[in-house]
Amino acid sequence: MKVKVKFYTRIKEFTGEPETTVELKENSTVLDLMKKLSEKYGEPFKEYVLDPKHGIKPYIKVIAKNAEPGKGLKDGSSVSVLLDTDAFLRGRKEVEIYPIIGGGIQPQLTFSSERQ
Repeated sequence: MKVKVKFYTRIKEFTGEPETTVELKENSTVLDLMKKLSEKYGEPFKEYVLDPKHGIKPYIKVIAKNAEPGKGLKDGSSVSVLLDTDAFLRGRKEVEIYPIIGGGIQPQLTFSSERQ
């Protein structure tokens, strides 16, 4: 099956392109897709998205699109990286991958070497 993959924000720096099409076996999972992309885009991409213990790093978001009725995840489903890396991509025509973007002000801690 062919799956169109769109990349966003920092991930595009690793791929050098905003999207690609990947050929996968019919019963492929989200983790299979990420491993296939890692083969294509090399070690820097792999280190950014894959975690040897958990499959996909927790800050990577995978969104499933264009489901065929009755197959796999619902259209627009977010794949939880900790729970659903083994979710099947059956019926997927498009997947979006992006890192979770955080922000805000970090508290500034001051340490004193002197005891009062």
